[in-house]
Amino acid sequence: MTRILKLGLSLLLLGLPTQALSAMRMGVGYSTVTSGRQVPALTLGVDYKGWAVSSMLAGVKTEVYYSSGIMVNALQVKDWGNFWFGRLEVGVGAGVYRGEKGIYMDLDPSGTPTNLEKDMDNLIGPAFRVAFKPAKYVHLSVEYMMGIGVSVISNAWGDVGMGAIGVEL
Repeated sequence: MTRILKLGLSLLLLGLPTQALSAMRMGVGYSTVTSGRQVPALTLGVDYKGWAVSSMLAGVKTEVYYSSGIMVNALQVKDWGNFWFGRLEVGVGAGVYRGEKGIYMDLDPSGTPTNLEKDMDNLIGPAFRVAFKPAKYVHLSVEYMMGIGVSVISNAWGDVGMGAIGVEL
C-alpha cells in the first residue's frame, strides 16, 4: 500500500502542468508517528489554485523496534497575508494515514531480539496545516491529522503531526 501511495504522488507531481501549480514543496522535520516520540520525516506537496495535496513519509528503526508511516492530506489553503514574521498560510481538509510498527518482545540466549510483534494503523480524518514563510522560497510548517480509525472503538483517537522546514518552488 505504501508503494502505491508513493507512486501515486510521484505521478501526480509529474502529471500536473507546471504553469498551473502555485507551488511545489519539499521539507524535512520530525513527526509523531510513534505516539509522541520525535521521528525523522520528509514532506512533499503541491498547491493548485487554492488547494493543496501534501504527504509525509516518516520512519525509524533500531535493534529493538521499528516504525514507519505515510500520511496524505488534501487541504483547502488560504493566504492570511503578511505579518512581522513573514507570510502565513493556513489549510484545512482531510487526510489518510497508514503506519506499521514492530517490536521484539524477547531475547534469545545470545542476546539477539526475537518474537517480533507487528501492528498496523489505518486512519482517516480531518487535517490542517499552518505554514510560516519568512522568505520567498522557505517555509516553516506544522501539519496535523486527527485520525478516526479502529482506535475510536477503544475510546481513543489516532493522531499524526509533523513540524518541518523546507523550500517551495
